[in-house]
Amino acid sequence: MEKHMSRGCDQWRGDLGAYVIGALDGDECGALERHLAACPACRTDYKSLLPVRDVLARTRRHLATCWACRLNYADLLH
Repeated sequence: MEKHMSRGCDQWRGDLGAYVIGALDGDECGALERHLAACPACRTDYKSLLPVRDVLARTRRHLATCWACRLNYADLLH
């Protein structure tokens, strides 16, 4: 079965991804955290993004130590 994010609260959708990777500033982070405390649909969407955050973190750690992968990764970006 294919999974999709809920239609929860459209105004928070972009912020959820930024929040998951730690890219929101303090005020934005606080506002989203308050929203997550009150919105089950957005909490579900947030939880569905956690595996993506974890994969990105593992990839970043690996690229920091593996020169060959870092070169191949750079080629993919261009």
